[in-house]
Amino acid sequence: MKKMLLIFPFVGYLSLTFAQTQIGNSDFEQWETSTSELAEPVNWNSFKSGSGTWSSFGGQQLDQSTTVRPGSSGTYAARIFSRDAGFGIIANGNMTLGRIEMGSTTPNSLSNYNYSVTSDGNFSEAFTGSPDSLVVWVKYTPVNATGNNARVSAVIHNNTNNYKDPNDVSGSNTVATAILNFPSNGAVWQRLAIPFSYVGTPTDAAFIMVTFTTNSTPGGGSVNDELLIDDLELIYNPTSGAGLNETSENQFSLSYQDNGLNLFGVFSDEATYRIYSTSGSIVQKGKIAEHIPFNNSNGVYYFQLVEGVKLSNLKFLKN
Repeated sequence: MKKMLLIFPFVGYLSLTFAQTQIGNSDFEQWETSTSELAEPVNWNSFKSGSGTWSSFGGQQLDQSTTVRPGSSGTYAARIFSRDAGFGIIANGNMTLGRIEMGSTTPNSLSNYNYSVTSDGNFSEAFTGSPDSLVVWVKYTPVNATGNNARVSAVIHNNTNNYKDPNDVSGSNTVATAILNFPSNGAVWQRLAIPFSYVGTPTDAAFIMVTFTTNSTPGGGSVNDELLIDDLELIYNPTSGAGLNETSENQFSLSYQDNGLNLFGVFSDEATYRIYSTSGSIVQKGKIAEHIPFNNSNGVYYFQLVEGVKLSNLKFLKN
C-alpha cells in the first residue's frame, strides 16, 4: 500500500529542458517495512493489500531483494514469486500501482483483476503525461523456462474509477498501452524498452496503472517462479526538431565510485554526455569516457548520452 509519492522529473534536451512525470518510487528503494510478511514497496501493492471475496486467503508474494541490476546506483529491487494457493491452483506473483481484486478461485476469471481506485491515492497513480516508452530492468527465473513468459503491463487511462486491467484495456477509457510478455533471458538481468501505443486521446490521460506478473497466463507457470524488477523509467522523446530519439540499441549502465561515474557499454568516439540536476539545469557536460569525474553535491541526477541522433538516459544517485 502507498504511504507517500515521490515524483522524479525527467529532463529534456538542449533549450527544451523540461520536467516530465515519473512514477513514484520507480527504483524500488523505499519500502514500507523490511519485514518479509508485510513487505511492499512504497507506492506499489500486492496481494497483502488486495480486496475481494478471497482476499483473506492472499499470501505474501512480494519481497525486498538486494540483488540489483548491473550498474545500479540503488540498493534494492522488487521480487515477486508464484506460490501454491491450494486446490491445485498456482497464484502468480503480482505487483501493481492499483489494487488486486481476488474475486474467484478460477485464475482466468474476469472476477480477478487489478484496478485503479481513483478516489484513493493508495491504490491509484494520477498521471497526465504522454511518454513514448517504458524502460525497466528485469530478471526472470521460471522453474521451467520452456513456454513460459512473464508480463509487464502499463496502461494510461482516463478518470474512470475502478478501471480494470485486463478487463477494460481494449475499451474506450484507455489512452495508451505498453504491454510485453517476455521469456527468461537465461535468468540474467535484461533491459526492456517497451513503446507506448496510443489508442485514445492523450489529453484524456488521468491515471497510469503498471503491473508485473510472473506469468502472462493466469495460473500458469510453476510454484516458485521468480521475477526481479528494478529501475523503471518513462521515456519522453524531445519534439523540438533536434532529431534525438531514446534508443535501446546502445545500452549502457553506470555506477558512482572513486569520485566519479564509471560507464559500461560500447560508445562511438563522437559520443558526448550531459548531466542534469532534478531542476533541469545542466551541471556538467563533455566527451564520453569510461570514467568521468563528478564532484557535485549528493543527490539525484540524470545522465544523458548522445551518439549522433541517438539519445539514452539514466538516473543515478550520488551519496
